Amino acid sequence: MSKSSKNKKYTSTPRGEQQSANEVETLSTADNIRLVAGFVLMLIGAFILCSILSYFFYWKSDMSAIAEMDSPVGDPEFNNVCGSTGARVAAALVGGGFGLFALIVPFILVITGWRLFRCQPLRLHRFALILLLILVLGSLTIGYLFGCNWSVFGSGLGGEYGIALSNMLEGSIGSIGTLLVIVAGWILTGLLINRNFLQIVDN
Repeated sequence: MSKSSKNKKYTSTPRGEQQSANEVETLSTADNIRLVAGFVLMLIGAFILCSILSYFFYWKSDMSAIAEMDSPVGDPEFNNVCGSTGARVAAALVGGGFGLFALIVPFILVITGWRLFRCQPLRLHRFALILLLILVLGSLTIGYLFGCNWSVFGSGLGGEYGIALSNMLEGSIGSIGTLLVIVAGWILTGLLINRNFLQIVDN
């Protein structure tokens, strides 16, 4: 057997290849974190969505059950499909928050989670601004139009936030001024969604 065949050959890994391997491992870890975070956000969003939809139908019984929970001898029964936690979350977002437009909140979570899950760039600046405007303006509009009428959700169709904001604006700039603010807000939202919005309105 030749001497050369007995000798072992040692090769070193070039620095460039080692650095590339480290970068790939780092990217893979970051992608896994985004995937898990996106999945969790979508689950939370779906849970809140189901809670709110159920609360729309069973808000009276859910409110009674929440009140009974504060009683030391209370054993409340919740009709909300997401149980006591879902009823509390929905009561805070709907009755104590934005009324019917509280549905925007879980959609924000689900869409953000989906983009994270698919490892897509978030690019949420314009998207988040539009949805937040719709959330606030929608609640304000319903609060302005209906106020506390019928006491739906324990506060009104616009939720406590929409009704309180409407009352504050009416106290400061009057009913007409509040209406102008609402109209201007929806026009701005329309422009953010579609820059040809003014031409659509003109036609």
